[in-house]
Amino acid sequence: MTAIYKRELKSYLTSMVGYLFIFFILVLTGIYFSAYQLSAAYPKFEYTLSAITFAFLIGVPILTMRVLAEERKQKTDQLLLTAPVSVSGIVIGKYLALVTVFAVPMAVMCTYPLIMSRFGTVEFASAYTAVLGFFLLGCANIAIGVFMSALTESQVIAAVLTFVFLFAFYMMNGISSFFSQTSMSTCVTFGLLILAAAITVGVLFSLIIYILVNGVVHLKPELFAWEYNTSNMSMMPAIISTVYITALSLLMAVPVGIFSAIYLVEYAKRGNKFVSVVRITAETLSGIPSIVYGLFGFLMFVIALDWGYSLLAGAFTLAIMILPVIMRTTEEALKSVPDSYREGSFGLGAGKLRTVFRIVLPAAMPGILAGIILSVGRIVGETAALIYTAGTVAQIPDSLMGSGRTLSVHMYSLWSEGLNTDQSYATAVVLLVIVASLNALSSAAAKRLTGQKKERKKARCTQQK
Repeated sequence: MTAIYKRELKSYLTSMVGYLFIFFILVLTGIYFSAYQLSAAYPKFEYTLSAITFAFLIGVPILTMRVLAEERKQKTDQLLLTAPVSVSGIVIGKYLALVTVFAVPMAVMCTYPLIMSRFGTVEFASAYTAVLGFFLLGCANIAIGVFMSALTESQVIAAVLTFVFLFAFYMMNGISSFFSQTSMSTCVTFGLLILAAAITVGVLFSLIIYILVNGVVHLKPELFAWEYNTSNMSMMPAIISTVYITALSLLMAVPVGIFSAIYLVEYAKRGNKFVSVVRITAETLSGIPSIVYGLFGFLMFVIALDWGYSLLAGAFTLAIMILPVIMRTTEEALKSVPDSYREGSFGLGAGKLRTVFRIVLPAAMPGILAGIILSVGRIVGETAALIYTAGTVAQIPDSLMGSGRTLSVHMYSLWSEGLNTDQSYATAVVLLVIVASLNALSSAAAKRLTGQKKERKKARCTQQK
């Protein structure tokens, strides 16, 4: 058991997982300690500890997801079972190693009441009792994580299961109070909703953590060199090619999609058969696999039009792919605008065109932006269609007719070769950051547009008064 304990502890202290867990707990505790104790001059440290119990929802799945799942995946569990150690000894040794890692931030947290005592009177008995309770709670959560890791070979699944169970325990007080006030059917429905939300968030969170844990450690300066070669595996040409293809695709698809939606909603007569055909066609195109678009682009743009493997061929293919998404989201956004907006504009003497562009479109802009961002996400994550149209050349294209690979194609190529999996994980991290940044920018733009709209309404009301 001692050998298992030492080996497991060494593996955590020589990798990013252990230090990431320690850093996360200490940073979170430091933030709350500064806000509650130091800034607010509140002497009860147990208040801080009770406020950061949600940290176990994030930290414990990260810490425990690989403890036994990785052994089963690498088939090293057979070596452990043949060692002169019982199964219980193996589990206890690994568990104690995790508890030791958790004890490191707890040792630092023990100094916080001493820091508070420099500024006033502190009840050390209650403070350190709270520290002990927090430590025992963490040990119990770690035990749950170890158990979930023993059930599967996948680290992601182990992290998801751990998160779901810990989230259920975390919400137990709220759920119990809800049960006493409502009927059983409503409580069951609420519980199912909580479970579904926890699974969804857990899967997303686990995927993000898995990518970050495996990719951040491999981010190196040579990955961002301007020229790609077999020694640096630079992703910079792929980043530039991604920007080019995204811009070209949106330049072609966005105007067509928006104006098509404007015609369908604002100008076409209701019950028009042509409108029904267009909508059915758009919905059908939305469900076509990307590989079919890639084959169509290859036959149409690469072969028939003799464009070859080029950015232009890839951009046209992606524009056709995202056009239904932009058109349908824009159509729904325009439909969500109340008719009173249009009637008010007509009543003030504005024409159809002016009403659409000055009243309806600004009101529907958040929904339109959402569709554009969804399209950007599909462009950035697309591989099959671009392999057959834009090619896989790892260089910065010198023109629109030049070939190049996007980040997703770059990541696929590195992974499929089987020799540069570390660089593919690093590419996944950059891709994740780009997508998250785009979503954040879209949300900020939508909020700004909505805020400007509200300000204009207030100004009009003020003028009328």
